[in-house]
Formats: sequence, structure tokens, C-alpha cells
Amino acid sequence: MASEFLIFGSAAAGAALQEVLYWYEAYKSLDIEKYKVLMNSVQYWIIVVAFILVTGVVAVIWFQDDKDVPKLRDVLIFGVSLPLIVKQIIRSRPMDNLKLGPSDQTSVSYFDLK
Repeated sequence: MASEFLIFGSAAAGAALQEVLYWYEAYKSLDIEKYKVLMNSVQYWIIVVAFILVTGVVAVIWFQDDKDVPKLRDVLIFGVSLPLIVKQIIRSRPMDNLKLGPSDQTSVSYFDLK
């Protein structure tokens, strides 16, 4: 039981660390004015906290079959990487309003490329 709490806590700390690193990068490279709305959004922070908690739960499920308690640094890295993987999957989905060049054509087939 204690190992589940350690796994949950380490993964959640990793996800929180990833969020802190995200905001540090945003602070260094982007105009802060663009982020004031996001920083003050209750909905955004609810989603962030929920995702941190979900990362901890997923880590407990992921590591539950291990006979030994996994190294907490491995769980921390799992917690940092899971949100990044999910964000990348979400970003890679096709957009409905994607324009391919100056025309109004929104899709291209293999035969158009020949």
C-alpha cells in the first residue's frame, strides 16, 4: 500500500515538474501578456490538477505488476513524460480547418502529388 502512494506521488510530482518547466519556458521565450488569461483561468488549472492526478493513477496501474518497488526516479521520469506524450498525440491529430497552400483545397490525395 505504501508503495502505491510512493508511485502515485512520484509520478504526480513528475507531471507537476513538467508543468513548471512548461511555464518557465513560456516565461523565457514568450510575451507574458498572452498567458495572463491562461494563468488566471480556473478551468485551465482544474485540467492541470486533474491531469497531474491522472498521471499518478496511471503510474500506479502501469507499475502494479512489478514484483519490486520501481525506482522512484523511473516513476518520476514516467510522470514527466506521460503528459508530453499525450500533448504530442493531441497536437498530431489532423485539423479540420487545415489549408494546404493558397487554394481553398483542404485535402490532398496521393494522385494530386504526381
